[in-house]
Amino acid sequence: MCRYPLFQNSSIPAALGVGTEPIVRRVTTVGELRNVLNDAAAQRDRMVVIEAVVPRMDVPPLLTQLATAASAANKS
Repeated sequence: MCRYPLFQNSSIPAALGVGTEPIVRRVTTVGELRNVLNDAAAQRDRMVVIEAVVPRMDVPPLLTQLATAASAANKS
């Protein structure tokens, strides 16, 4: 169960007041990401929001260290 409220990435452009129709995509594979990045490069006049879904706890070690340090600092 998620501890945080689910966020609708597709609502970002509207929240920012984007006037033109944005491109909002969700990707789960490297191939999908490549395709969406190519599409985005061809649409330079539109906002592009890409939600990249990665496996749970798939984070680089440095990010884990930063999160641990921030958590410890917030407890004191």
